[in-house]
Amino acid sequence: EANAGGFGGFTTSYYHGDAAIKAESEDGWNWYEKEGGRETFRSRQPSTFLSPREAQVYISPAAHQTCQVLMGPYKRQSLFELKLHASLDLNDPWVPQASSVNTPAPAQDAKSQRNGWMLNLGEKIQHLEWAPNLSGSRQFLAVTTSPLIGSDSEEQNFSAPYAPAFAPRPPSKSSIQIWEFCATSQGRIDATCAPILRKVICSEWGDVKTFRWCPMPRHFLAEQASERLNLGLLAGIWADGALRVLDVFVSAKDVRETEYELVSSAAFTAQPPNTICTCLTWLSSTSVIAGCANGCIGVWNIPSSLQTASTGDQRNAEPLIYSSISPTYILNVTTCYPSRPNIMISSSMSGHIQMTDLMEMTSKATMAPAATVRASRSRVGRSVLVWHE
Repeated sequence: EANAGGFGGFTTSYYHGDAAIKAESEDGWNWYEKEGGRETFRSRQPSTFLSPREAQVYISPAAHQTCQVLMGPYKRQSLFELKLHASLDLNDPWVPQASSVNTPAPAQDAKSQRNGWMLNLGEKIQHLEWAPNLSGSRQFLAVTTSPLIGSDSEEQNFSAPYAPAFAPRPPSKSSIQIWEFCATSQGRIDATCAPILRKVICSEWGDVKTFRWCPMPRHFLAEQASERLNLGLLAGIWADGALRVLDVFVSAKDVRETEYELVSSAAFTAQPPNTICTCLTWLSSTSVIAGCANGCIGVWNIPSSLQTASTGDQRNAEPLIYSSISPTYILNVTTCYPSRPNIMISSSMSGHIQMTDLMEMTSKATMAPAATVRASRSRVGRSVLVWHE
């Protein structure tokens, strides 16, 4: 919230008024709520629930079961042992201890209090992102990890017959972890409620390279929360080079148990020919953009792709636009949403950051110079792109 002077806090973009947000959150999701999108995802995203023992091979199989952390104030650090997929309250190391059994512990200074948690995920974090558009005290964080060494034995010996950054990887087990955090009525972290690993989405499409929740405003219907809580659409890129969109649900009941779901196939799958997807972003509630290792950009419309495939046909989705915008590997892509959603920003290994008007691109034409503005070349490719209003 803003202070007394009106400064600080969070607010929506000045280009995103209440009318625009309402239209996007309602009309923008008619394809899902009223035109069969939800049912199509349910029927074409088959999955099975696993036991914790069966799911172990999908979740950090080579990780150590415990992690030792040295934390605390100066000259009073303590060694804490954090189990795998467990959490540590950041305030615990700073709580004053009693000097003797008969002496009560002094009160903790307000300035020394910490509000947060440390999680032991077992491996290097590859990507993480908060689930948007969720109101209330239950908030969810999606995290994926990657092994410190290649998951394939050939990669560990540096003898793989392919270039992992430019070619599809062999199938392997991976997962996306969904952690649940509790929030107070003021929107801050509830330190009295420890985070819990709510759900693990298991797959066999290779390591998860990156993912993005659909950030467009959405009004979840009340009847959906009766048994299963819908977190939204999650688009991701796996090591096999394909772009997939998953419809993610968790249990609506506040139970302290983890559910493990193995997804066999996705309702939406896009695999560009002779290359792999490297990055992605959402263009709207119906469209997604992906950059490729060959310097091309693809734009896919999800509702039309779901309508063109039959129930038993998990065929490759055809892009609306597939055009070359760079001579080499695309590192990242984003849009100027919400003020200029038709403007796309991309970066590549060529060292250039450029802005392209998608309204001027077609599936048959390459990058139009009149529709592109290119920044000065950098010696190092920029892997992080963020548009700020």
